[in-house]
Amino acid sequence: MASQNVIITGAASGVGLESARRLGANGHGIVLVDVREDALSKASETLSAEGVSVVGVVAGDVSDPATATAAVETATASGGLFGLVNSAAIVTVGTLPDLEIEQWDRIFAVNVRGTFLMMKAVIPELLKQGAGVIVNIASVDGLVSEPNLVSYCSTKGAVVQLTRGAAVDHARAGLRINAVCPGAIDTPFFRGVVDPLPDSEALVAAVANRHPIGRMLQPADVAAAVEFLFQPQAAAIVGSCLVVDGGLIATWGSVSQ
Repeated sequence: MASQNVIITGAASGVGLESARRLGANGHGIVLVDVREDALSKASETLSAEGVSVVGVVAGDVSDPATATAAVETATASGGLFGLVNSAAIVTVGTLPDLEIEQWDRIFAVNVRGTFLMMKAVIPELLKQGAGVIVNIASVDGLVSEPNLVSYCSTKGAVVQLTRGAAVDHARAGLRINAVCPGAIDTPFFRGVVDPLPDSEALVAAVANRHPIGRMLQPADVAAAVEFLFQPQAAAIVGSCLVVDGGLIATWGSVSQ
């Protein structure tokens, strides 16, 4: 399926890695993109050993236009491009007065500018063939707010609207662009934020308990939604925000401190 390559950012771990595994198992060639070069190489080796067709790796910062250009060139050199999963993200903890301007600029550079740059590079290639799928990993924090995460919530709200706007612009051309909005996911990304905090294990337990299903999400829970949105059965799902949160934002206490 050489013409069915998919670019995945944040692919070295978590949702990006699991999405690569699932889409690869469905026959897609995968281009892995991540800023963590060592972890990216390990992910490539692991996926290849599992039978996933890793057509290339791009070690780079998604906020740099050169990263998106390299990813598209890698995908098209191996036969063609069918889709994109934007999973790369960072988080900054703090209320608005606590944040340094540099922190605000950096989280928007990765979470919003990075998503924009990847889509800007990919969409023209998809338009050439009149078909393609883009899935942006947003968050329930793009739909509701959460204490001490004003910058992260702002970026994910931007990703939600970026998804909707692009979906409306390109639906008639055969592109399906959607977002997945997860609750808390037990990933290295999450642990990197929580582990340095006091009473981190108690905090993890409290976060898990907030979800009506009684646990945090696993990367596979979110990657399953990504996989579904790439299927022909999802042909009428366009510009949607698929909430995968174990019931979190359906509850009154979902954003309580």
